[in-house]
Amino acid sequence: MSKTEEFMVIRLILLEVADCLLNEFQSVSLKCLTLTVAADPVNICLQGWEAPPQEVAKLNSDASVRPGDDFVSIGVLLRDHDGVDFGACSKRISGYLTVELAELLALKEGILFICLPFLFHLL
Repeated sequence: MSKTEEFMVIRLILLEVADCLLNEFQSVSLKCLTLTVAADPVNICLQGWEAPPQEVAKLNSDASVRPGDDFVSIGVLLRDHDGVDFGACSKRISGYLTVELAELLALKEGILFICLPFLFHLL
Protein backbone atom coordinates (compact mmCIF):
# COMPACT_ATOMS: atom_id res chain seq x y z
CA MET A 1 0.00 0.00 0.00
CA SER A 2 1.41 3.40 -0.96
CA LYS A 3 1.76 6.25 1.53
CA THR A 4 -1.09 8.09 -0.22
CA GLU A 5 -3.39 5.07 0.04
CA GLU A 6 -2.38 4.58 3.66
CA PHE A 7 -3.13 8.23 4.41
CA MET A 8 -6.56 7.93 2.75
CA VAL A 9 -7.42 4.86 4.83
CA ILE A 10 -6.34 6.65 8.01
CA ARG A 11 -8.38 9.68 6.98
CA LEU A 12 -11.50 7.56 6.47
CA ILE A 13 -11.00 5.91 9.86
CA LEU A 14 -10.61 9.31 11.52
CA LEU A 15 -13.78 10.58 9.85
CA GLU A 16 -15.61 7.53 11.15
CA VAL A 17 -14.23 8.22 14.62
CA ALA A 18 -15.39 11.85 14.30
CA ASP A 19 -18.88 10.65 13.42
CA CYS A 20 -18.92 8.39 16.49
CA LEU A 21 -17.73 11.29 18.65
CA LEU A 22 -20.47 13.53 17.30
CA ASN A 23 -23.07 10.86 18.02
CA GLU A 24 -21.71 10.50 21.55
CA PHE A 25 -21.75 14.28 21.98
CA GLN A 26 -25.38 14.44 20.89
CA SER A 27 -26.53 11.57 23.10
CA VAL A 28 -24.52 12.29 26.24
CA SER A 29 -26.50 11.51 29.35
CA LEU A 30 -26.62 14.20 32.00
CA LYS A 31 -26.89 13.58 35.70
CA CYS A 32 -29.14 16.21 37.24
CA LEU A 33 -29.26 17.30 40.86
CA THR A 34 -31.71 19.57 42.61
CA LEU A 35 -30.09 21.80 45.21
CA THR A 36 -31.79 24.27 47.46
CA VAL A 37 -30.12 27.67 47.51
CA ALA A 38 -31.67 30.36 49.71
CA ALA A 39 -34.90 28.32 49.92
CA ASP A 40 -35.19 28.14 46.11
CA PRO A 41 -34.68 24.82 44.30
CA VAL A 42 -31.97 24.94 41.64
CA ASN A 43 -31.44 22.22 39.04
CA ILE A 44 -27.82 21.51 38.17
CA CYS A 45 -26.82 19.02 35.50
CA LEU A 46 -23.38 17.43 35.67
CA GLN A 47 -21.80 15.80 32.68
CA GLY A 48 -19.29 13.15 33.61
CA TRP A 49 -16.33 11.87 31.64
CA GLU A 50 -16.63 8.26 30.63
CA ALA A 51 -13.43 6.27 30.20
CA PRO A 52 -12.83 4.55 26.85
CA PRO A 53 -12.03 0.83 26.66
CA GLN A 54 -8.51 -0.23 27.60
CA GLU A 55 -5.86 0.58 24.97
CA VAL A 56 -8.13 3.19 23.38
CA ALA A 57 -7.55 6.94 23.50
CA LYS A 58 -10.44 9.33 23.87
CA LEU A 59 -10.59 12.74 22.26
CA ASN A 60 -12.50 15.38 24.21
CA SER A 61 -13.10 18.77 22.63
CA ASP A 62 -14.94 21.84 23.81
CA ALA A 63 -15.61 25.40 22.77
CA SER A 64 -16.31 28.58 24.66
CA VAL A 65 -18.53 31.24 23.09
CA ARG A 66 -19.29 34.45 24.93
CA PRO A 67 -21.86 36.92 23.59
CA GLY A 68 -20.22 40.08 22.29
CA ASP A 69 -16.76 38.57 21.84
CA ASP A 70 -15.36 38.54 18.31
CA PHE A 71 -13.63 35.21 18.91
CA VAL A 72 -14.23 31.75 20.33
CA SER A 73 -11.87 29.56 22.31
CA ILE A 74 -11.54 25.84 21.72
CA GLY A 75 -9.70 23.10 23.53
CA VAL A 76 -8.80 19.50 22.80
CA LEU A 77 -7.68 16.82 25.25
CA LEU A 78 -6.54 13.24 24.64
CA ARG A 79 -6.89 10.75 27.49
CA ASP A 80 -6.20 7.07 27.88
CA HIS A 81 -8.49 4.53 29.59
CA ASP A 82 -7.12 5.52 33.02
CA GLY A 83 -7.99 9.18 32.43
CA VAL A 84 -4.33 10.17 32.02
CA ASP A 85 -3.88 13.15 29.70
CA PHE A 86 -1.27 12.64 27.00
CA GLY A 87 -2.04 15.39 24.54
CA ALA A 88 -3.77 18.75 24.59
CA CYS A 89 -4.12 21.91 22.54
CA SER A 90 -6.11 25.11 22.61
CA LYS A 91 -6.80 27.79 20.06
CA ARG A 92 -8.48 31.15 19.73
CA ILE A 93 -10.51 31.55 16.53
CA SER A 94 -11.52 34.99 15.30
CA GLY A 95 -15.12 35.62 14.29
CA TYR A 96 -18.65 35.56 15.59
CA LEU A 97 -19.67 31.89 15.68
CA THR A 98 -22.65 29.97 17.00
CA VAL A 99 -22.07 27.51 19.82
CA GLU A 100 -22.78 24.61 17.45
CA LEU A 101 -20.29 25.78 14.85
CA ALA A 102 -17.66 26.45 17.51
CA GLU A 103 -18.14 22.90 18.89
CA LEU A 104 -17.75 21.42 15.41
CA LEU A 105 -14.60 23.47 14.84
CA ALA A 106 -13.23 22.18 18.14
CA LEU A 107 -13.88 18.62 16.98
CA LYS A 108 -12.21 19.35 13.63
CA GLU A 109 -9.15 20.77 15.43
CA GLY A 110 -9.07 17.65 17.58
CA ILE A 111 -9.01 15.42 14.52
CA LEU A 112 -6.27 17.52 12.96
CA PHE A 113 -4.37 17.40 16.27
CA ILE A 114 -4.33 13.60 16.42
CA CYS A 115 -3.04 13.52 12.84
CA LEU A 116 0.16 15.32 13.89
CA PRO A 117 3.18 13.06 13.33
CA PHE A 118 4.48 13.31 16.91
CA LEU A 119 1.13 12.09 18.29
CA PHE A 120 0.26 9.56 15.64
CA HIS A 121 2.59 6.85 16.98
CA LEU A 122 0.99 7.15 20.45
CA LEU A 123 -2.49 6.28 19.21
